[in-house]
Amino acid sequence: DITHECDYPTELTSSGRARVVTTSDINPRTMTQSEIHEAVCGSLTNGQSLYGINKGVLQDVKPDIIFTQSLCDVCAVSYPVVLSTCAKLLGGPKANVEESDEKGVVEKGSSSCHLSLKDTTTGLDPKVISMEPENLKDTLDTFHVAAKAIGSPEVIKRANEVTSSIESGLNRIRQAVKGCKKPRVAFIEWHDPIFCGGHWIVDMLDIARGDYVMPVEYAGRSIAMSNEDFIKLDPDVILIGPCGFDLARTVKDTIEIFGTKDWWLNLRAVKEGRVFAADANSYYARPGPRLLQGTGIMAAAMHGDNIMDSLDEDLVPASGYCQITPDLYARSNSIEYVTHALSAEPAIPLCTLQPHPKCCLFVAWNGVIVLVYNGFPRSLMLAKERLCTLLPGLKDENFGSKWPKTTLAAVKDGTPDLTMTQFERLRDICGEYSSKIANCNIPINVERLSIVEYERRGLEKLAVRKDILLHKNRQLDLNSSVSSNERKVVDNVVKEWSNLDTYLPKVNAPGSRISSYREASGRGSTCVAFLDPLPNELWQCLTEFQKTLNDVFPERYVWLNDSSLHCTLRSIHWK
Repeated sequence: DITHECDYPTELTSSGRARVVTTSDINPRTMTQSEIHEAVCGSLTNGQSLYGINKGVLQDVKPDIIFTQSLCDVCAVSYPVVLSTCAKLLGGPKANVEESDEKGVVEKGSSSCHLSLKDTTTGLDPKVISMEPENLKDTLDTFHVAAKAIGSPEVIKRANEVTSSIESGLNRIRQAVKGCKKPRVAFIEWHDPIFCGGHWIVDMLDIARGDYVMPVEYAGRSIAMSNEDFIKLDPDVILIGPCGFDLARTVKDTIEIFGTKDWWLNLRAVKEGRVFAADANSYYARPGPRLLQGTGIMAAAMHGDNIMDSLDEDLVPASGYCQITPDLYARSNSIEYVTHALSAEPAIPLCTLQPHPKCCLFVAWNGVIVLVYNGFPRSLMLAKERLCTLLPGLKDENFGSKWPKTTLAAVKDGTPDLTMTQFERLRDICGEYSSKIANCNIPINVERLSIVEYERRGLEKLAVRKDILLHKNRQLDLNSSVSSNERKVVDNVVKEWSNLDTYLPKVNAPGSRISSYREASGRGSTCVAFLDPLPNELWQCLTEFQKTLNDVFPERYVWLNDSSLHCTLRSIHWK
C-alpha cells in the first residue's frame, strides 16, 4: 500500500490495487509557491503536521512493516506522527513504542522501531522503519535496508541488482564528463522564496562535474536565501527543480515568477540561455533509483547535447528537462515564440515514421483517404510534450492529431454516398496496397518539423513556415520506437474496418470534403512534419494506389499536392 504522493511506476497506481494510507493539506495543483510556503511555515510554527494518516485504510491493511521518513517534515508524514498514530490505531491505549535492536536491518541513513502491541487483542507487532538518507550513498543504502526488512531472497537480490546498476550508471556519467570544464552552477529547489538544493543534490552535481556555488553544507538541508544574495553568486548555469513539481509546473512557475523580475532577466546565465527546468518530482525530490537519471540530466544541461548523445536516453531522459531561453519569457502567441520553444535544449532528435504494418491505407471518417502510421515515435512525442509544457495556453489537442496520419485525398463535393458494395471494394483495394507497402518496409525520415500559418487547411497555401532541424545522433532506432500505448491508439482507430455496417455511416457522414481543404478557411497554425520528398518506393506504391482508386471510383476523390503532404503533430490554437 502507498502514500498519496506515490505515482511511479504508473502500473502501481493505475491498477487500483494499492490503497492510499496518507492525506495532505497541501494541494500543489491549486496553490502558488508562496501559498505553499506560508502553509508550511504556519504548520511548523504551530507544531502541526501538514499530512495525516487514513486511519480506516491503515487498520484494514494491518501492516507488518511500515516504511516512513524523518528527514523532512515538509515532504511527508513526520516520524513521530507515524509512530503515535500507528500505536493508537493498531494497538489501542496500552501500546508502547520501543527501539528496535534487530541487527542487520538498521544502517546509516535509517532508524527502526517496534510498536509493542502484544498486550492488546490485535495480535499485531509492526516494525516501523524510518529512512533518513542525507547523501547519495545513504540513498543507495536504504534500498538494502528495505530489502533486509522484508527478508525475501528475491527482494534482497533485486536490491543488489538495482544498486549495482545505479553505480554503473554513475560511473558512465563520470567518464562522459571527464575533462569537461566545471561550470559554476546553482540548483534552485524553490522559487518563492529561493531555496538551495541540499542533501544528495550536492553529490549529484559533483558527479556531473559542476561547481556548486550555493551556500549548502555537504549532505546538509536545503536553506532559503534572498534574491540579493542569489544575484551575487552569478552562476554560469542555473538548474531549477522545485520539490514535488513536474516539468510543466517548473517551466510555468519559472516564467511566471521570475519572468517579470528585472534582477532575474539581467542574470548572465538567463541572458545566455543557460537556465534549465527539470522534472524534480521524478528525478530530484525523492531519494530513489531515478536520482541516477537526475544526475545524467545535470550533466547534459551543464555540458551540452553531446553528453546527452554519449549517455543515451536511459541515463538522460529528454522529457525530464528543458532549456528556458530568454525568448520564452516574452509569452507571446507568435509563430516565432513556438519555434523558440521547439528549438530549446535538449534538441529533438531525428526519427522515422513507419506505416502501419496491417492497415496503412485507411478510409477515415467523412471518406478521407489517409496513410496511417503505427504510432507517434518517441522523438515526435517529445516534441508534442514540449509544446504542451512550454505553451500552457494552448487549447486541448483534438483527437484527430492524437493518431499519426497523412491525408492523401478527400471526397469531391456533391459526390453520392458509398454503397456497401462499393465500400467493401474500397476496403479490399486499401488492404491490397497496404500489404504491398508493408512488404517493402519503407520508413519515412523526419529530419525537420515545421510551424506553419496556413490559409488553406490542406497546407497547399501557407502564409508563414518556420522549420526546426532535428538533431542527428546515433540513436535513430530508439528515437523512432513507438510505445505500446501509441500503437494501441492507432489500432483502436483502424479496427473500425472490422464492422462495415457501423462504420459506413461514419465514412458517408457530411464534412471534410475537398472544399474544406482547398478553399480559404481563415488563418490557422499547426505543427507538422512535411513528407516532401517521399521515399521513391513508397511514392510509386501510392501513385499506383491513386490510379487504381481513380479507375474504380472515377470523379470521386481529389488528391492533395505531393508538396503539401504532412503528418500533423498538433494544432497551435490558443485558449
